[in-house]
Amino acid sequence: MGFLVSSEMANAYLYDEDYAARFTREWIEAVERDVNHPSIVMWIPINESWGVSDVADPRQTQHLKALYHLTKSLNPTRPVIDNDGWEHTDVTDLFGIHDYAARGERLVEKYGVLSQKQFDFPGNGRAALAPGFKYDGSPVFLSEFGGIAYPLPGSPVPADAWGYAGVEKTSEAALDRLRSLYVGIAKIPQIMGICYTQLTDVEQEINGLLTYDRKPKFDLKTLREINGLLQ
Repeated sequence: MGFLVSSEMANAYLYDEDYAARFTREWIEAVERDVNHPSIVMWIPINESWGVSDVADPRQTQHLKALYHLTKSLNPTRPVIDNDGWEHTDVTDLFGIHDYAARGERLVEKYGVLSQKQFDFPGNGRAALAPGFKYDGSPVFLSEFGGIAYPLPGSPVPADAWGYAGVEKTSEAALDRLRSLYVGIAKIPQIMGICYTQLTDVEQEINGLLTYDRKPKFDLKTLREINGLLQ
């Protein structure tokens, strides 16, 4: 029905030899299990350097590169991201970045001056490239952005609920920020794709366009119109 899925693996906390062996086996099993699902459009073995927290360690960057090549050997037809969001090596089909700027103006300020020939990616909590590596020319994918929290009145919300980029008290304020982000992204031609955080609320995170029990928080026609700003 139109879902495009990034198949991402559950990651470890720290790197060691036991982790590398176990993770590699489990990732092979996951890819072999899911490879025939047509909704999967890309593979992401590692997210935000989980399991490879010290990318100055050459073993850990080689682990990232090895997972990329392993995945391509199992399924060469789908894109693979080596380390989504942070600290890429020089092998990745998409240059995934995570940025929870509050408004689109900030995105334009950070990324609007980038050229296709020479990217100088700003950091966003962590560096966009691992030490010693240069941008490989792959398309830029804003794979996490938004994170606009809004608790729908009448819906149960945990006391510790939060958002990646702050909490708005009204739907109008939340939609204003969402529109701002899309307007900003539309001004950055180097960004070739996006994934909003997030489709639904999950436990304490209330960034969803839908509540935890899948009730729309916003007028769906308005969301469609905002999304259409990038067509």
